[in-house]
Amino acid sequence: MMQCFIGEAGKPRVVDSVARQCWIHMVDPSEDEIQYIARELGVPLDFLTDPLDVDERSRIEQEDGVLLLVLRVPVRNDETSGGVPFATVAQGVIVAGDHVVTVSKVENELTRHFVDGLAKQCTPERPARFVIQLLQRNALQFLADLREINRLTNAIEQELHKSSRNEELIGLVNIEKSLVYFITSLQSNNLIMKTLLRRKIIALDEDERDLLEDALIENKQAISMTKIYTDILSGLMDAFASIVSNNLNVTMKFLTCFTIILMIPNILAGLFGMNVKLPFQDEPQAFVYIVLASLAFAFALSVVFVKKRWF
Repeated sequence: MMQCFIGEAGKPRVVDSVARQCWIHMVDPSEDEIQYIARELGVPLDFLTDPLDVDERSRIEQEDGVLLLVLRVPVRNDETSGGVPFATVAQGVIVAGDHVVTVSKVENELTRHFVDGLAKQCTPERPARFVIQLLQRNALQFLADLREINRLTNAIEQELHKSSRNEELIGLVNIEKSLVYFITSLQSNNLIMKTLLRRKIIALDEDERDLLEDALIENKQAISMTKIYTDILSGLMDAFASIVSNNLNVTMKFLTCFTIILMIPNILAGLFGMNVKLPFQDEPQAFVYIVLASLAFAFALSVVFVKKRWF
């Protein structure tokens, strides 16, 4: 799919074809669309195909005056993805003259935010500023998804207070995987923004440098939040693993004490069931005496276990 937009009063407006100072938005483009953009804008073919690999690493590359930024952006997984709530994919941002091209294998919240006109400013007619807006929005999207991860963690924690099933612990493991994806992606994006800020890869005016610095601050905040949530989650998993193990020990201790108490009637019944001369064997009420003795011994043993807090 390919769409073309021009900026109009800070909002994107769809146009039928590639125009001057426009933004070309591509999601899982066909081979014909890739060849068309490569031919029309003089973009190297690999600049358009590399970001289609969802595992492509973040980097900056320049060739023949065309700039490629490969970012890692967050995406929310569906229920068929193995339970990992969030992951990251590659998002290519290409600056070719006065055109900006975004290309990705899957639709994501970063570009959808601009396509749907939700961004405060969308300025494809100013490529450098638009790239910085994408970087800043990407950092904010990470922060929003981190808050959602925190909400999911709290919900699972509440469930763990009620029960210690494997499903809750597996949910925490999957959230931890998402945080690992996030921290590696945020750190690589951070390097890209630092490179743009320090090196004159694209011309930036004072306002654009300030915007880039703000985006860098937002990204660093996301990195800090991810590290904090990772530490909290790691401690939470260790704590609940200890709780589950302790609950198992308590259950085993209870069952052991209960088994010992139940053994007393069996021992007495076994003794009086032997084919040898025993006390009370000629007594008509022997069965009652044996039952009462068994109950007495069991009660006494129960009192001992309760006093020692084994029961």
